Amino acid sequence: MSTALPMPAVPNDVELTQGTFTNAQGLKLATFCYVAKAAPQPRGIVFLLHGYGAHTQFEWLHPPSPGEPHSKYEGTVIEGACSAGLAVHALDHQSHGYIQNKTKQT
Repeated sequence: MSTALPMPAVPNDVELTQGTFTNAQGLKLATFCYVAKAAPQPRGIVFLLHGYGAHTQFEWLHPPSPGEPHSKYEGTVIEGACSAGLAVHALDHQSHGYIQNKTKQT
């Protein structure tokens, strides 16, 4: 069973796609792609990796207010890269992130 939190709101001129990647151990890892709609042929690609004990949205988005979930796009590295015509890709490392791989306990 997998659970996921809602994706953050992005401006209308940015397309955010969330997906999954299944690794060699069979665990699903969350993937994210931010692309400016005005730049369907991006000038380049930025791949963001989060730090230990974090996940993509915590690391690369801001909280709207202290203590709230990190869901604010404005003022982030992602916004700057998209504004520069770059596509931004990221994934949550194994055992981190919004997708939780759960197995039934018997």
